Amino acid sequence: MQTIDLGSQVRERLSILLEVDPGSIEDASRFADLGVDSMMRLELIALVEQHLGFEIPEADLWGLETVGQVLDYAGRAA
Repeated sequence: MQTIDLGSQVRERLSILLEVDPGSIEDASRFADLGVDSMMRLELIALVEQHLGFEIPEADLWGLETVGQVLDYAGRAA
C-alpha cells in the first residue's frame, strides 16, 4: 500500500471541497483567498488531526491561515 504524504492529502481534500485542481493549491494559499469556509476548515483540520493522532488545541487552530502553516504545524507536532 502506498503512503500518501499529508501535504498531498490536504491538497486533495481541499480540491474536492473547492472543486479545483489540487495543483492550484500552494503552501502560501490562504484559506480565506481559496474560499474555505469554517466548516471546510474544520474538515481539513480533522484530516490533519487524524494524521497526527491527536487534536490540535483550539488556541492553535485559528492561527493556521495557510496550507503551509498547517503543514508546518503538523511537522513540528509529529
